[in-house]
Amino acid sequence: MNKTEFLKTLKAERARLEEELAVLSEARLIERPAPDAWSIKDNLAHLTFWEQYMLNNIRRAVNEAAAPEWMTDEEETLTNARVFTDNWDRPLADVLADMRRSLADVIAQVESLSEAYLTDPNRFAWREGVPLWTYIADEAYGEHYHEHLGQRLA
Repeated sequence: MNKTEFLKTLKAERARLEEELAVLSEARLIERPAPDAWSIKDNLAHLTFWEQYMLNNIRRAVNEAAAPEWMTDEEETLTNARVFTDNWDRPLADVLADMRRSLADVIAQVESLSEAYLTDPNRFAWREGVPLWTYIADEAYGEHYHEHLGQRLA
């Protein structure tokens, strides 16, 4: 995938998400199926946090030529719990606004990167032979989104 195709796919996938969200009521978006279960809003806040984490990792790699500092599984679990708690009472409109700002950040980051930074599988050793665009895709619309929203939006 080249940079132009990737940006087109990123924008199309997020437009599709916006369409799926637009047909759901606010009540549906904030509904928690069980007292400690995550609502769609909670999942969106979670995904937005991890998008920003991913962007920070990319900035670190590009600007400092350093590998990201990954969280341990325990740190990740604690972070996920903190993000859930921090966003528990946040208005849906604020979470959606953050999600949209984060997408703008992702697009700006992708636009600022060269084709080689995005597509060369050997550009970043920490990617272990996998191009950077796949990390961005997973966090901005792909695997992580499907994991958290796949069946929730149906």
